[in-house]
Amino acid sequence: MTGYKILENRIRRINGIAQYLIVEENGNIAAHNMTAPEKTGEMIFFCGRSSHDLGRNRFRFLVFSRKNKKNLFIFPAGRYYLGVIKDKNTDTTGLVRKLMNLLEELN
Repeated sequence: MTGYKILENRIRRINGIAQYLIVEENGNIAAHNMTAPEKTGEMIFFCGRSSHDLGRNRFRFLVFSRKNKKNLFIFPAGRYYLGVIKDKNTDTTGLVRKLMNLLEELN
């Protein structure tokens, strides 16, 4: 099983994730559960890459808070960038902890 497939299988098991998108380090979309992932994929790639370039190995995650409480998170995930949109009723801190633990396990 390839790297993004393992990540995708684990992401699907986490409660509180409304949508996810896995983008390769070259900008190609590897996996998602969105109806139209192209625009979001570009944003995840450029924001993830820019944050990585600025923070190098300090970049842990980036969050875009939204009025509808469906915040968007971007995580570096090995050779990928993971974009996650949380359910509006999900605890942000708990979800981030779960995702950080998952990513640490996979690295």
